[in-house]
Amino acid sequence: MRYALYHDVNADGLCGYGPRRHRSVRRPLGGHRSQRRRSLGMYLLGHDQKGLTLVEIMVAMIILAIALAWLAPLLVIAMRGNRFGGDLTEASTLAQDKIEEFRNVSYSTLLASPAGQDTVGKMMRNWAIAEEGGQDGLARIVITIHWQDDKGHDHQAEFVTMQARAM
Repeated sequence: MRYALYHDVNADGLCGYGPRRHRSVRRPLGGHRSQRRRSLGMYLLGHDQKGLTLVEIMVAMIILAIALAWLAPLLVIAMRGNRFGGDLTEASTLAQDKIEEFRNVSYSTLLASPAGQDTVGKMMRNWAIAEEGGQDGLARIVITIHWQDDKGHDHQAEFVTMQARAM
């Protein structure tokens, strides 16, 4: 048993019987024997021993199993969301690449090929270019990216930009 050393203090705040006298008392850690923490098994079986019983371990394992079973679907949902986020990032990168390609060609060349399509990996990229109505020298570029996820669901993302004729 482990013990701690305590000093008794009287009502005046002095230790022992004089201003410099100390009276030390050894008391077991955790207070009196009746105040020590007892496990559930000790109460049920009436034993005064430290440690866990097999019943307590089984109850803890059942609670842990229920908690893990509750968290498993959340893990699947998080993985799907992560995969969709990666696909959306890839789609925006493909659209940005095409927009940069259009910025590097002249305005007349841009309007000469008003629509197109290509496939990069599992993504299909479509684009349509038209002069903006009422705005001479301003082209509207719409890029649409289509893809299917692992479950066969169709997704698409649309990106719109404008390009002006160089003066």
